[in-house]
Formats: sequence, structure tokens, C-alpha cells
Amino acid sequence: SRSDQVAVLALSQLGRNTGSGRGLYEEASLYHQQAKALLSRVNDNGELTARLLYDWAASLSAQDRAVEAIGLLEQAVGLSSQLQGDAHVDTLLYLDALGDALHDSERIDEALVFHERAKEARLQLFGKSHPQLTSSYYRLAISYADSNRPAEAEAWFQRALEQIRAVDQKDLISATTFTNYAQFLLRQKNFSAARTLVEKAIAQKTALWSKTHPRLAMNLSQLGDV
Repeated sequence: SRSDQVAVLALSQLGRNTGSGRGLYEEASLYHQQAKALLSRVNDNGELTARLLYDWAASLSAQDRAVEAIGLLEQAVGLSSQLQGDAHVDTLLYLDALGDALHDSERIDEALVFHERAKEARLQLFGKSHPQLTSSYYRLAISYADSNRPAEAEAWFQRALEQIRAVDQKDLISATTFTNYAQFLLRQKNFSAARTLVEKAIAQKTALWSKTHPRLAMNLSQLGDV
């Protein structure tokens, strides 16, 4: 029934928030298990299952159980892509999460495959002139940087900056891009360019939140490095 579907989603989200946000995995696992049990009463074509796998993976990642999280995300991507194709907002969410999880597990070449798929999905979904493209560009840049391919990283960071300028982007995605590009430039010892980006990130985050928000901590640390 519709009420059971809503309950599955609510329990799944509650598990995600409890596990990844509050770090209470045992409690989160109970919510995920309840959602899984309730799925047996729902006529699910795979969409709810994929969302439960995604939320459960977030809880596992928060517990440094990356291998298990990646396994669940691979299932989520497979299900959603088969049902809806890559160019769907749900599949895109799972592609990003799987690419990020693989990157964090230092499986960079595999991460790049999913970041590339996510980029192509964004292009199909939103077109070339959309702020969402920046998210894929900076993810690709970070993965290339961490695989010791600075030329490719620089090219993707520049694509991200061009996109930000083209759409006059002023959000968390643009601030994150400035932060990560600055970190890359610090590693390249390009301190002048890094400082410019750090200042942009601070200005953007301050506009979104406040000067004392925790999200500014990394940028303030970067400022000390330049």
C-alpha cells in the first residue's frame, strides 16, 4: 500500500540520519532492518530497495565499513540504472555516492568510471548550462589529483570554474569547488592562486551561513597555509 511505501522511506531515512548524522549505527541498523522487513509487504519494482541500500550504505560508511557500503551502493546503482537508466535523479545520486565511496577507499580508477557516468547522466538530465555539472567536474578533478595526474586534475578544475562563472553559481557546490581546487594548488605550491580561491570559498560560505560556521574550518586552516 501507499502507506507502507511511505513508511519504508521514512524508516530508511531515519536510519540514514541516525547512522551517518549521529553515529549511532546499532540504532540505525534497527531502522534499516525494519524498512527491509516492511518491503516484503510492498509491491516494489526496485526503486524502494535501491533507496534503502543507499541509505544503509551511508550508515555503514559512517562506521568506516567501506567495503560493505560499496557493495550496497553497487547494488543500488545496478537496480536504479536497470529500472530508470543513468539519466535519472535517483541513479545520479547513487552514482555520486559510489564514486565517492570508491575514492575514499583509494580505488581511484574505479571511482573515475562512476564519476564519468555521473557526468554524462547530468549532461543528459540538465544540459550543459546547469549548476549541477560543476559537481561532476570537481569530483573528476579530485580523483585525478589523488591519482597523481595533475594535468587532468587542473583541466577539470578549470572546467568547474568556467561552469561556476557561466551560470553565476553561488552555492555549496561552488564553495566546495573553490575549497578543493585551493587544496590542489597548495600541493602544487601555487600559493597565490590558492589564496584567491580560499578567499572565494570563505566569502561564499559566509554568505550561505556565518563566519563561525563549522564548514569554514578547513578554509581558515588553508588560509594559514598560504
